[in-house]
Amino acid sequence: MQVDPSQIEQVEYLFNQSAKGNHVLFDPDDIKIALSSEKSLEKMKGDYLDTFDLKTLQKMRDLLDLLMRQSTVSEKKHFIKTLPYDSKQLLIKAYFNILDNTLFQNKEHIQ
Repeated sequence: MQVDPSQIEQVEYLFNQSAKGNHVLFDPDDIKIALSSEKSLEKMKGDYLDTFDLKTLQKMRDLLDLLMRQSTVSEKKHFIKTLPYDSKQLLIKAYFNILDNTLFQNKEHIQ
């Protein structure tokens, strides 16, 4: 996924908010459904994405790319709301996997 340099600040804001438990982009019920249907967050570290086939991983990457191309947080939220159910679930799983891995890596660097 390539993020436009002008979007980096916004992505950092979204991840910082998510790290604090404030998931700006997603509806809490959608998060619960997406994450309860798979491994728990504690088990998602590392090999979680290995459980998906290449076609599904590519779709996740494409969805994340499309999400990040939306200019504003409001546009991102609208984009998510308009996704079909399965795509929304994949996007949430991919987003939280990236968030979890980022937090895990940052924790390792701090210790």
